[in-house]
Amino acid sequence: MTAAAQQVLSEARDYGMYDGVCVPVHGLQGYQGMLIFGGPEVRLNEREISVLHLVGIYASNKVRELVGANTNRPRHRLTPRELECLKWSDAGKTSWEISQILNISQHTADWYLASAARKLHAANRTHAVAEGFRLGLIR
Repeated sequence: MTAAAQQVLSEARDYGMYDGVCVPVHGLQGYQGMLIFGGPEVRLNEREISVLHLVGIYASNKVRELVGANTNRPRHRLTPRELECLKWSDAGKTSWEISQILNISQHTADWYLASAARKLHAANRTHAVAEGFRLGLIR
């Protein structure tokens, strides 16, 4: 270990952190830092560590958002129809149900949802709905 790493561990012990878990936090730019959970004794299973990893990612993203570090990320505007389809998707409606509600074809509903997902940099419809919530587009 480097001298700096040894100093960190030494200072952690001064605060009663003899055991712990270090969770790396990665973002779009790669490695961004780490989240450390420690105490006199830490016993976590793999699932609990995975949950902490997700919490770490969410927390670091929220901190960057609060301090304005994400202001260079463009806000993609959804059309009213894309937003409407996304909200119906959030309500659990299928593309066919959305098409019936909005009086459009199922293909068109799929197209609006795919377009919204693309604009939100989402991998799929569920991810697009989650991004809609995160960005405050869906309440």
